Amino acid sequence: MVLGPDGNLWFLESHASQVAKATPQGEITEFALPQHGDPFFDIVVGPDGNLWFTDDEGSRIGRVTTAGEVTLFPLPARSGPTNIVAGPDGNLWFTEFDRETIAMITPAGAVTEIAHLARGSSPDGICLGPDGNLWFTEFNGNRIGRLTTAGVVTEFDIPVPNAEPVRVVAGPDHALWVTEFGAGAIGHLTTDGTFTQLPMALTEPDGITVRDGNVWITEESGDMVDEISTTDFIVRIPLPPGSGPEQIAVGPAGTLWVSEHASHQIARLTVA
Repeated sequence: MVLGPDGNLWFLESHASQVAKATPQGEITEFALPQHGDPFFDIVVGPDGNLWFTDDEGSRIGRVTTAGEVTLFPLPARSGPTNIVAGPDGNLWFTEFDRETIAMITPAGAVTEIAHLARGSSPDGICLGPDGNLWFTEFNGNRIGRLTTAGVVTEFDIPVPNAEPVRVVAGPDHALWVTEFGAGAIGHLTTDGTFTQLPMALTEPDGITVRDGNVWITEESGDMVDEISTTDFIVRIPLPPGSGPEQIAVGPAGTLWVSEHASHQIARLTVA
């Protein structure tokens, strides 16, 4: 999910093959894709003011205007694009989970595969780091990677077995924060490669965002939204049992929006 340039929250309805927007009041408008795909993973605001999203099963990158006009750009077969981010160079950068590649697409739709990783890496989350580089997770490779726009890759091992790092975000302390789905933990990595495992036991942490200088995460199987520091929980917000929260985003007026994968709902949280 992402706050769009029109002041609405934009998100993906994976199994319905739709892109949708929610107003701050919760009114939802859906836009069907011209060709079905399943599932969708991530959506961001591009440098052109449009929304860009990944279509894993269809091996495509999508662009949607705030008026709901959708354009799809094909990728190589079985690419498995997952997460996407606006880069420092005016392009969109994304992970190809199944091809084990980091790729780039221009606002005009030209695709270039930039970095090919080792077999079994499974790149997943990606973000723009505080150092101006792209940072990504390797779900099965158990690593966090750094990629320059020139294509230079540096990888850092996570010293925890089967961590399954999912999403990564630039934190308020100019470091990288990572949700470790398999380890039930949060990883903290400085831009020089110093890794710390934060001392909190979590249940399948997944989504992650930054709000007002603090980091917020979702616990998918724990049905929980947490605000955390590097040492402890600041606040924990329980959601209804079986909701399955995944992505989390900051909406208008500091509200938090959470996608509940299992209950097929969007939750809006108003927090102080």
